[in-house]
Amino acid sequence: MTVQWTNVAAADDPIGRTVFVPPPDPWEPGVGPALPGGAPQLTELLLGTGGHGSYWTARPVYEKLAELIDA
Repeated sequence: MTVQWTNVAAADDPIGRTVFVPPPDPWEPGVGPALPGGAPQLTELLLGTGGHGSYWTARPVYEKLAELIDA
């Protein structure tokens, strides 16, 4: 059973955007919108500016992956 799902979104990415709620305005990197409780736990990881390829060099993505692996 999946207990946690994290969506990663970059401000300038027309493909990878927020999934669980509309994009926040203003877009604040590192700050995710409040999401309803339940299972799985849903989180949005907001990155700063960058297009679809920016995820490979985004430090917060790797930090989140390490956190999920260690959980």
